[in-house]
Amino acid sequence: MPFQPARLGLHFEIMTLAATEDSSRSFLMTKQILKPTQNCDACNSPMVLSPCAASKSADLYIWKCGRPCKKTKNIRSGSVLSGSNLPFQHFLLLIYYFSSKSLTNVEISAYTGITEKSVGVWRATNKYQYSSLHSATSADTISHLSFPPKLLS
Repeated sequence: MPFQPARLGLHFEIMTLAATEDSSRSFLMTKQILKPTQNCDACNSPMVLSPCAASKSADLYIWKCGRPCKKTKNIRSGSVLSGSNLPFQHFLLLIYYFSSKSLTNVEISAYTGITEKSVGVWRATNKYQYSSLHSATSADTISHLSFPPKLLS
């Protein structure tokens, strides 16, 4: 049976936020799931979010230090997505679908394109986190979830 969202407004809002990697990244930064600012580990100077080639980062953005040290940092550094290759769009969809307790890992995998094994790892690691999204009135609820670091993709 196809997924029937309980709340079409929230479903539409999540689908709009997850439409592109840029919109997903912006939302995750606005809600501070991805850090909106970073300081350089070497010189403690503020870093600048800069576009980069796909060969440097699959996210197409990295943090760059503006000082002479020129250090860089992954955009995911210090977030729940640190160490994960899960696209930002998939992350938003994943936590949304987890909020529907009736969906199995197989169904979520089919809806998102994330492997069934990865869905299982994310669900098992964070199963207590997603129930609050189920009764959400808007996507703002996502910002209140907390996740352990270093989850697998």
